[in-house]
Amino acid sequence: MSRGLQPARPDESKERYSSPWQNCGTGVSPVVFTVRNSVSEPLFSLLPRADRLRTSALASAHGFSVFAQALLVTHNRCGFGVPIVYLPDVELHEAATLDEAAALMAHHAPDARLLAGGTDLLVDLKTGRVRYGHLVSLNRIDALHGISETSDTLRIGALTTVTQLDRSPIVRERFSPILDATRKMAAPQVRNVATVGGNIASAVPCADLPPILTAMNASVALWSPTGQREVPLDAFFAGPRQTVRRHDEVLTAVLVPKPPPGFGAAYARFQLRDSNTIAVAAVAASLTLEVPPTASEIPPTTSVARASRPWRHRRDGGATGSSGRTAESETTVREARIVLGAVSPTPKLVPDAGDMLVGSPLDEDVIERVSTAAIKAAEPISDVRGSAEFRCEIVGVMTRRALNTAYRRIKEPR
Repeated sequence: MSRGLQPARPDESKERYSSPWQNCGTGVSPVVFTVRNSVSEPLFSLLPRADRLRTSALASAHGFSVFAQALLVTHNRCGFGVPIVYLPDVELHEAATLDEAAALMAHHAPDARLLAGGTDLLVDLKTGRVRYGHLVSLNRIDALHGISETSDTLRIGALTTVTQLDRSPIVRERFSPILDATRKMAAPQVRNVATVGGNIASAVPCADLPPILTAMNASVALWSPTGQREVPLDAFFAGPRQTVRRHDEVLTAVLVPKPPPGFGAAYARFQLRDSNTIAVAAVAASLTLEVPPTASEIPPTTSVARASRPWRHRRDGGATGSSGRTAESETTVREARIVLGAVSPTPKLVPDAGDMLVGSPLDEDVIERVSTAAIKAAEPISDVRGSAEFRCEIVGVMTRRALNTAYRRIKEPR
């Protein structure tokens, strides 16, 4: 099934305000409509009565603020306000199966793009970052939806929304570090539409899910008419907005292995405000301890720096817990992963930082060395959200925060 998305009706070709299709795209577009009434109400009053009625009808039909719509229209009529961006003329195809999606992509290549939630793609089309004549929607393919669990793996369907991921009992109970990312992403309206597969396949450097999923050793399942393959997430990204996914492949699921005993992970993110913004710098960390501590041996309020306090000191200078294990063995790291987000062209796994943790007790000195290694591995840019130097400093802080949170979660299992 196909249908064209026309930016305006023919009889409106000379009008300078936009049609419903141009203003109801998904993604960060709702940010444009978040306008305080104190600013937009006076602008609304400047419109002719016919335009006020038309604007009210559009707002009612598409759930936008009347005054926000008025501000957009007023920009066109009066030359100020928020610039309008137009969705170009594209044809939408709705595939019911993976085979149908592959056939449509092959038929319209290279002028076709897969469409999931559209929270990145539709915005990119509006701003002219990308240009495609055909969009192949995957939303009618049931196999791409849902969250399930086997004995050793969590499977997240590519079309699972961020909200569905955040509210999943399976994720909350056994894969809770993922919630660090889902609860900080964008606004609720965006999370209700944005998909897990889209957040990964878009390969935007500041995306929130890739760092924590990479830290948890996740991989992606790629389907094509010739077969399926599984790619570790740390090998999936090839550059900004670039991946190793071929044009004939569809990302069908994200696979997360069940955490082993003694495992903890965390995602620490810095942003300029509390919500509806992208990360300035982010770090995900995962730890697997050699011998998992028990709640009876380590008080739940104890931090990494104070982990030795509940232990009895031995004559040789060491310390022993009630079970006879040493304090050092309780904090010795068997495996660790540090992943940077928003400060490099792709989500960046830092092997040197992880290697510094392996075989060492987790103390403040080790954490400081790891944070320094993470800073050196960062490749930030300077933009309106912060300078490269500022981002590097934030990487150090976020690394320490993620490691301490991951360690605390090992001691305080849910």
